[in-house]
Order: sequence, then C-alpha cells, then structure tokens
Amino acid sequence: MTWSSGDPSVVTVSRDGLVTAAGHGEATITATSGAASGSARLTVDQIANSVDVSPAAHTLTALDDTLRLAAALDGRIYSPNTGIYYDHLRATSADHIVARTEAHDSGGCAWSGTERRAFVHDIENLALAASSLDRGIKAANDAAEWLPDFNQCWYAGAIVAVRLKYELTVDEAERDALEEVLASCESTEMVFSPETWTIEAMTLGDESSRSRGRSPETPRR
Repeated sequence: MTWSSGDPSVVTVSRDGLVTAAGHGEATITATSGAASGSARLTVDQIANSVDVSPAAHTLTALDDTLRLAAALDGRIYSPNTGIYYDHLRATSADHIVARTEAHDSGGCAWSGTERRAFVHDIENLALAASSLDRGIKAANDAAEWLPDFNQCWYAGAIVAVRLKYELTVDEAERDALEEVLASCESTEMVFSPETWTIEAMTLGDESSRSRGRSPETPRR
C-alpha cells in the first residue's frame, strides 16, 4: 500500500497513512495498491473564530513575579499526552515534560535562580495535561518510568530537546527508553487526534503502553 498527498503544502502523509497538517486549505489523500486506489478529502482550517485567554485578570505583587497565560482556540483545549480535548482550562494543568526534580538531579542543582526560573517557565518544556497526571501518574518520573499512551514520539523528542538545551544528563535506563521509542518514529511532530475519539482516562498503575506492545501513537478506544 502506498500513500500520497495531492497537496503536501496542506497535508503530508507518511508511508503508514499518518496525516500531518502543514498549511491551511484542502487536499486529497490517496491510498494505492496495484491498480486499485481510494481517497479521502481533508480540510485544514487554522482560522480561529475566538481566543480565550486565562486568567482574564491577575495582579503581580512584586518585581520579577511571573505569570504564564494560556489561550484556547475556539474553546478547544488539547492535551497531547492523551489526545483528549477539554472544555475549560480548569480541567487541565501545566505539566513539565522534564520534571523540575528530575532536572535538579540531572545537573540543574548547580543553576542560579535566574536559570531555574527560565527552566520552570520554558514553553518548550510545558504541555497541558489532565490535572490527575501531575497528582501521581507522571509526577517526577522520567521516560524510563513513565511514557504517555499517545504522542510518544513527540514526547520523547521533547525530552531530548530539553535535555540538550539545558545540558542535562540522562541515565542509562532513560536513554534506552527514549531510543526504543524514537527508533520507530518517522516524525517527532505533535499528533492531533480527531475530536470524536473516545480515549480512556489514564489511571494509576497503567503508566506505560510500551509494556503492552501498543504502537507509540495508537490511543486506546
């Protein structure tokens, strides 16, 4: 089976049928096997009708105080770790991809206060996640101890990028876990799930799809 995109500037398609939005517009994806073929028409609509910023108001009470704002397009708030869309930012929390304690143990213990604040607020190390994720499922675990069931390629790539950026060390177990995931990845771009998917909530004790042999980008249904 071969896959092709009628307009790669709008959507690209991998050899196993994974489609990635590249630009605004419409394009046809075609699957071909011998003389037979089938196609799907896809639309990429990047134009937002509304943007909600949260919090709407806040007071900074001291110099050097910081506040991270979050924005939701058309009321859609996406968690890349699960592929779930949430109705409101209150249902999510900001998750450090490389946890602060993990960074401390990997070389961040020598950082200055300025360097620590830069790490804590670095958008490249932050993702929206279900509030329960930070309450015990992921916590301060590294990639050897926890990986999301969805977007593993993006997640592993983000960990590598953050560790390189801040010159953080990686132990052998985490290195092996990252290599295992990335060896099967064609891309480390974030995958956006259709909003119609139903995905089980993550639970404690169900922390790694790798042990069950699922594809890194296949959510549970």
